[in-house]
Amino acid sequence: MALENKQRRFSSLIVKIIAANCLTLLVCVALSASITYLRYRNDNILYYNDRALAVAETIAASIDGDNFKETVRSGQKSESWRREKAALDSALSRIKLEYLYIIDSDYDEKVTYYMEAETEQSDLSLGDTDDAFNYAAEMFQTIKTGQSTITDVYVSGTYGILVSGFAAIRDSRGDVVGVVGADVSVRDVFSLKHRLEFAVRLLIVVALCAVAPIAIQAFFLRRMVGRPVKELTAAAARLGGGDLAVSLSIRTGDEIEKLADTFAKMAVRLNEYIENLTRVTAEKERIGAELDVATKIQTSMLPCIFPAFPHRAEFDIYASMQPAKEVGGDFYDFFLINENKLAVVIADVSGKGVPAALFMVIAKTLIKNNAQYDKSPKEVFETVNNLLCENNEAGMFVTAFMGILDIPSGKFTYANAGHNPPLIKRANGQYEWLPTNPGLMLAGLEDMIYSQDEIQLDSGDILFLYTDGVTEAVDRENRLFAEPRLKDALNAYRGQDLRGLLLSIKREIDNFADGAEQADDITMLAFARR
Repeated sequence: MALENKQRRFSSLIVKIIAANCLTLLVCVALSASITYLRYRNDNILYYNDRALAVAETIAASIDGDNFKETVRSGQKSESWRREKAALDSALSRIKLEYLYIIDSDYDEKVTYYMEAETEQSDLSLGDTDDAFNYAAEMFQTIKTGQSTITDVYVSGTYGILVSGFAAIRDSRGDVVGVVGADVSVRDVFSLKHRLEFAVRLLIVVALCAVAPIAIQAFFLRRMVGRPVKELTAAAARLGGGDLAVSLSIRTGDEIEKLADTFAKMAVRLNEYIENLTRVTAEKERIGAELDVATKIQTSMLPCIFPAFPHRAEFDIYASMQPAKEVGGDFYDFFLINENKLAVVIADVSGKGVPAALFMVIAKTLIKNNAQYDKSPKEVFETVNNLLCENNEAGMFVTAFMGILDIPSGKFTYANAGHNPPLIKRANGQYEWLPTNPGLMLAGLEDMIYSQDEIQLDSGDILFLYTDGVTEAVDRENRLFAEPRLKDALNAYRGQDLRGLLLSIKREIDNFADGAEQADDITMLAFARR
């Protein structure tokens, strides 16, 4: 736990900000130190250059040019030369030069010395020579032009890191007869020790100057940022734990205060959203329960026990209905009008869901009630059509097919109100379309006149009734199952019993859809005379 608290402390926002500022400060200090050191070094070099040039010009002004030329020619160290040599040695020790020397102006590949101040490394004297390439180009420029010159820093393997100043010696006629060279060592300026000492001093000064601002920054960051952020974090944790009554009172006058206000509003809206969601969920559960009851009621209204008439051997019947939603608008029905007449009905109400289911109940009840009066299919449709047109403000309608079988004779009388035409299979034959004269759907217009047809059903003949949910089933590419595919499927399974036939057709539809959502109710009814 202690390690976890320590890690949390060092990963806090304030620590990160201060660490970033310290890192930025260190980078700035390093850059400042480098720039300051370079300026300091250049200033030192300029100072050494000026000192070397001043010494060279002072010594050059004190040398007798006429005597200089004669002394170089004769090679004799006169009393005047000795006095000049003593002055040169004194200047070297007093001004702390590295080298101080006087050279003749005549040179080829060798330069000739007039004198040199005594040092531990060199004791060249009158008449001694040295290779010309050991000397800076600025010295030869002074000899040629008579103008004083100074050098940049140059490194000599023999003499070290130097800057030099050169001044011309002139005779009474003004001719250049020699040159004075003053070398100043700058090795201390470039030494590692010197640079480290400079950097350490600068870092100490900057660090001392930065401690106070960083401490002040840490104090204000902790007060203005750290505490509000901790309060926001704690509030978010409480909200995540289910405490929706979170309140914040952060007044920093900046973006953190806006964030806190936004968070508080979010908590209020989240609370409202959860309350609304609870109400909506409860309402959905209530509606779901009611739809479940409605589904059971609708299912119970359709004949669903097979065999439907086990005591009647003259015919067989099987039907199924699968709604697209919880409740549907399709329905089928079959019932005995009397001992000798069997009615079969299949219908499809416009739309889906609860409105279609309610309209279906009304249509089914009206059709069955009117058929019980021993009316023909034509008369049933004409009566029901006018009844459904009354107060049909929703503009709903229903397509239907109804047939009545005279059981003893096999005569089948039927009427079509805008419904899909059935298919008929004669004994040992193929399924073919049943000729129908489709009229207008029920509840379309009042006082419609419907026609009816008659056929003879013999033993082994089968009628297949269906709704458009069968032929208009679609696959993933939105292609229709369609009438030709239905006819082919019926003929492929024509040898099966009625239940097996309907199950096989439904399986064909499901295989064709390949997972595509069912768009409409799928209802089928098969009827056979024995």
